[in-house]
Amino acid sequence: MGDTEVAGLAEVSYLAAIETAGTQAYIFASNRQAEHIGASQLIVDVTEGAFNEAVDELGVHPIVVSSGLLILGASSPEPLKAMIRHVTDRAYESAPGLDITGGVAGDEVAPSTAQDAEVLLQSAFRAVREERQGTIPMSARFPTNPLTEVCETGFGPAIESVEGDDRMLGPSASARRRAKDHGWARIAKDLKPVPLVRDVNKIEQLLAEDDRWIGIIHADGNEVGKRIQNLVGSEGARTAEAFWLSYREFNQALHQATVDTVRSAAAKVIVDDKSPILPIIVGGDDVTVVAPGEISLSLAEELVKQFEVHCKKADLTDGLTMSAGIAITKPHYPFHSGYELAEQLTTSAKTLSEPGIDLHVLYDAAPSALSDIRSNLNVAGRALTAKPWTMDAMEETRTLRNSIEGISNSILHDLDRALRLPGDPTTLFRSAGERDSRVPAYEDTTAADKPATRLLDAIELAGLEG
Repeated sequence: MGDTEVAGLAEVSYLAAIETAGTQAYIFASNRQAEHIGASQLIVDVTEGAFNEAVDELGVHPIVVSSGLLILGASSPEPLKAMIRHVTDRAYESAPGLDITGGVAGDEVAPSTAQDAEVLLQSAFRAVREERQGTIPMSARFPTNPLTEVCETGFGPAIESVEGDDRMLGPSASARRRAKDHGWARIAKDLKPVPLVRDVNKIEQLLAEDDRWIGIIHADGNEVGKRIQNLVGSEGARTAEAFWLSYREFNQALHQATVDTVRSAAAKVIVDDKSPILPIIVGGDDVTVVAPGEISLSLAEELVKQFEVHCKKADLTDGLTMSAGIAITKPHYPFHSGYELAEQLTTSAKTLSEPGIDLHVLYDAAPSALSDIRSNLNVAGRALTAKPWTMDAMEETRTLRNSIEGISNSILHDLDRALRLPGDPTTLFRSAGERDSRVPAYEDTTAADKPATRLLDAIELAGLEG
């Protein structure tokens, strides 16, 4: 980094934040994987791409430039406002339906300390929230009426079909379709040499083959916000310009560690043309990947492990960790509902005191909140699942799965029924053990740290991983 750029950061007295809202809703509004990829690419185009188009002309100082978020500095508000206009105009033209807002904060006196710089940063984010309150809701921007033909894959009125697809699409869906190839090329380049299917359209066909299960994996860094706050008082971040540099370097290193994590995790799991992975979001500390159900747990496990490895390599503030949630669904289950469940499962995994994974297999078609799902898995104060898992607890469940291998389905069904009855299931387990010596004692199936049985989790793993 040159001396001129460092000096420019020292002159920053105004800050702009430009960010997308409802990003996940925008990406996953459709059930079509090709449109997810296109939507993700459009977010890159209207943030990173639009910034790169205008940065030389406007002379703003980049602090964070990433997909969905720009944080920019200047010595006056005018170039920042011009950049906001450029970015939002670009979004309006090329990414219909994407909600993106910018705000500016600051005054003529540049912050001198890291604490002052952090206050300015929070003021810029507050300015974005205030600006967003006055915008028209996205649902009102694409009105329909009883005579309107509606988009076949997303929302809003249908206006056109895209080459190679005879469905009538709305402005948002058609823009995503046009961006999908560019998006897939970017992902393939970032994750090289991971073997990805050449044509993203084929992924939908492959994942729907034989009505197989698919896994929607959402993974997220743990306590990243707290690590950013620590930059204020960390060594080398005591002046405002040092804080801006540390903040920029942290975000760049975190993004690269996340990309490296997905690349390394995919290399550890069998990925080929019959078992493709579909990375949709890879950036910051956020990962969303779609994969065949049978490799989803292994892939999520590797994401959690590899993130810690790559963060330590990048010397990221004592090493960061990641937790993951996996929603296992059928291909035609509403994708946005599956993603929402995966997010809830990630939040559940984050309640553990160490990196972990939570998983749920959706056997019914009706979307349900995780809290409702888990409340139905309680009998007389006994949980029928020991999830979320720490990494050690997951291995213990795998060990139990291996120990029950070969037990007949009828006996496993009886054990399942015994667990769902009120009262102590010990006697029913002992009776099943007389029929097959491989049946564990009930106390050997319980989790050490909670009133829960791991047996149904082990049976679920046997069906998922084989």
